[in-house]
Amino acid sequence: MMKKSTFFRLAIMCNLLCLSFFLFACTEVIEDETDPTLTVPISEPPNTTIVESTPTTDHLLPIVHIETMSAEPILSDEIYTTCKVTLSSKDTEHSFIDLEAGIRLRGNSTQQFDKKPYRLKFETDIQLLGLGNGPSKSWLLLAEYVDLSLLRNKITYDLANKLMRNTFVSDSAYVELILNGVSQGIYLVLEQTHINPYRINIDESGVLDGSITNTGYLIELEGDGGRRDSEGTYMVDWFDIPGYSGNPAELGWWNYPEYTTSKLLSFYVIKSDAKSSQQVSYIRDFMLDVYDAIYVDQSQAVIENLIDIESAVDMYLLQLITNDFDNNFSSRFLYKDKDGKIIFGPPWDFDLSYGNHYSDYASNTIHMNHLLYDLASLPWFMGLVQDRWNAIKLEGMINEMIESVDEYQSLYGELFESNHQMWKPTRQTTGWHVIYHQQDIQSQSDAVNYLKSWLTARITFINNHLA
Repeated sequence: MMKKSTFFRLAIMCNLLCLSFFLFACTEVIEDETDPTLTVPISEPPNTTIVESTPTTDHLLPIVHIETMSAEPILSDEIYTTCKVTLSSKDTEHSFIDLEAGIRLRGNSTQQFDKKPYRLKFETDIQLLGLGNGPSKSWLLLAEYVDLSLLRNKITYDLANKLMRNTFVSDSAYVELILNGVSQGIYLVLEQTHINPYRINIDESGVLDGSITNTGYLIELEGDGGRRDSEGTYMVDWFDIPGYSGNPAELGWWNYPEYTTSKLLSFYVIKSDAKSSQQVSYIRDFMLDVYDAIYVDQSQAVIENLIDIESAVDMYLLQLITNDFDNNFSSRFLYKDKDGKIIFGPPWDFDLSYGNHYSDYASNTIHMNHLLYDLASLPWFMGLVQDRWNAIKLEGMINEMIESVDEYQSLYGELFESNHQMWKPTRQTTGWHVIYHQQDIQSQSDAVNYLKSWLTARITFINNHLA
């Protein structure tokens, strides 16, 4: 049976105290920003049954309420559905009511699951939850369905924000999402990866003049031929690297584990606006020079003339730590500013990392972008990697990463477990569900213990590997 709820908010105007009530669906709790025993409503989407959980102390997550017009379902990953967004947070500075926006599905394989990921596009620029360095219209809500711990993306972005010296890294925060009155559980809010003064800040001036090739480019490694075709046309929306890439028909999600470090996966989708024939030829030729420098010339001077080497070192370590199967397949970005070098980044999409992919649960294997993998065959590059690894360990980054698993679990474990129980009935052992690790996982805390065990073994492996 649908339940109704109220919560009150405090506002101060002209030294008068006013108390206002707002109605929300699917909850019986009253949220008080000063009450340390607040509860968060979490309900099962199939029948909207309330499952309440009480977090320890006052660590209540912000709640994002999204209402589409006439409760219209969100079915498209291209067309935005009109909606209004309300954010309830203890930090009233970031709270707001009924901001107009559009919402659509996002992701590739993650769309196949019951818990959907979304992209929000507000009518005006906002700095959602104070995340990042400035405002933007576009924000993401990651469902984290294939990561039963709910921690892989979060701990990776936290680490990357400290580790990556020259690359934009998305900021992130946990929220509970209530969509058309029904709780969808815990989501991770992220900055959208796109060209923006506060995100990937590259110069695209003159890009509309197709003859101007010295401009900013953002490209994404994409090994899946179907995904490339969905992005658009060859040598307009995507390109390959002549002499290095394989036959597109031979490569896809069904066999990409065979190509975990192979340069045959040298296909790039252009995610920026530079797509004239001259511009595509320019960035393709520039990337060909990068490949020749790494695979043929191999000298430090030539490579550093084309690549921001600090970004390559940092990304090598991040990929070595995460061991994500996507590292040499998809969702791996590079960008080049006007008059600039290739920068590895920004990092993206780590829900199938840390031993969470059915093809390889091991903590002592390597899945690496092919350019980084072959850079690692060069002694001077590995010297830089070793120095950086020693430095980040000395600075405590690795220990902080491992400790953050326990910290997030202590803060939000009860809410995470409620999310796990909510979606547990939707999980299967066939189809896309085989891709993520479910063995011996009966609870969210089981998933966290598996993650911690894998990560601890991985650090030992990296120490030995680099030594």
